[in-house]
Amino acid sequence: MSSLQNALDILSLFAVDRPSIGVSEAAAEIAKPKSSVSRLMKTMAEAGLLERDRASRAYVPGVLAFQLGNLYHSNLNIKTLVDDMVRELVEKTGLTFYVGVLSGQDIVLTDVFQGSYPIRLVLPKGARMPAHVTGIGLSLLSRLDDAERQALYTTQVDHAETNVSLSPAEVNKRAETVRDLGYAAVDGSAHRGFSSFAVAVSSPSEQQSIGFSLSYPSEFAEAHEIEAIAQTILASAREVGRRVGDPYWTKRAPVPGDAFSIQVVMEGGIELSSQ
Repeated sequence: MSSLQNALDILSLFAVDRPSIGVSEAAAEIAKPKSSVSRLMKTMAEAGLLERDRASRAYVPGVLAFQLGNLYHSNLNIKTLVDDMVRELVEKTGLTFYVGVLSGQDIVLTDVFQGSYPIRLVLPKGARMPAHVTGIGLSLLSRLDDAERQALYTTQVDHAETNVSLSPAEVNKRAETVRDLGYAAVDGSAHRGFSSFAVAVSSPSEQQSIGFSLSYPSEFAEAHEIEAIAQTILASAREVGRRVGDPYWTKRAPVPGDAFSIQVVMEGGIELSSQ
């Protein structure tokens, strides 16, 4: 078992910014004798888990590792991962969650997971809403680059239901803020009396971005209760992002619970945090 654990420890050393590892480096990292690590890495190379770079003589992941990685990714589907994660969140919180994608200046709800809480916003699957007033929409807009957002918003956009009007510059500013925060929390900007906390994840291999949000009555609970749920949502997004290789989440460090807070800026505005 110790040899297997050592092999796993060696494999865990590889990363995007660390594509090759020498014997001495690996031995130092896993705190094992160089001679033992050399034999083990040679055995791993013979099995196809590693290969030796002819120029540097360092080891790189082998064909078998590549095949296993492809098999792993072939069984991953960002939509399935998000839906499964959201079902767990609904069971834990009893609140309603929505899943959606960006379609022009709108979002389209691809799934609705109704909770058990008696007061809830009921929207049908397939419903369209302006992206600039929804948590899901702002989260997805934050994943676009500036040029894409500028091409999408060239004139003022309005949402009559809650009297929200934003210029292209204001949409861009909100999206940038959401990108910095890692989430979009809105209070009554899409539907009066309801708030939402949303995140987005992207799958580079599928070239697909999906947003999901918690929906709750604005008077649902004390701030600390919502913040605890919000941290669970962020952890869920980070896990989905890790599994699909979303660089936004794989590079983003978690925020300690005692450093996390959500503050409402205004009705119809995004909530900001000290994240």
